[in-house]
Amino acid sequence: MTHRTASALVLAAAALTAACSQSPVPIEAPTPTAVASAAADEVKSAAASAATLPACSALFKWGSKVAIPATPTQIMCKDPDGGVQVVPLIRCNDGSHLGSVEQRTGASRGWFLAGDLFHPTKGDVAADAGYAAAYRKCNA
Repeated sequence: MTHRTASALVLAAAALTAACSQSPVPIEAPTPTAVASAAADEVKSAAASAATLPACSALFKWGSKVAIPATPTQIMCKDPDGGVQVVPLIRCNDGSHLGSVEQRTGASRGWFLAGDLFHPTKGDVAADAGYAAAYRKCNA
């Protein structure tokens, strides 16, 4: 090690020691009451949002059009027990959105293109010929 390298190391060590010996900057932590209040507000907001959701069975009916949602990645609705269900949408290459609905939502099992008719299926949505054609077109 050269004298110049040793001097640089000594200076770096001294600077690091000086920086570490300074008193820390105090950080104000939120009070438990503030944290609880913020959490309660978040729960109330989520509950209010869930209360305004339509029933999945009302959205996804044979022959009815499925509206294009404000958030074109999903449609949220309530199942028969009042639980929130999320129906994900696939963005197609042409800009349309394809979705599939499972029975756990309380609606009939089926598929749709957002803004178009809902198509109920007798069995698994992925095995339905109409869904398969729509999926191929979606990714063409």
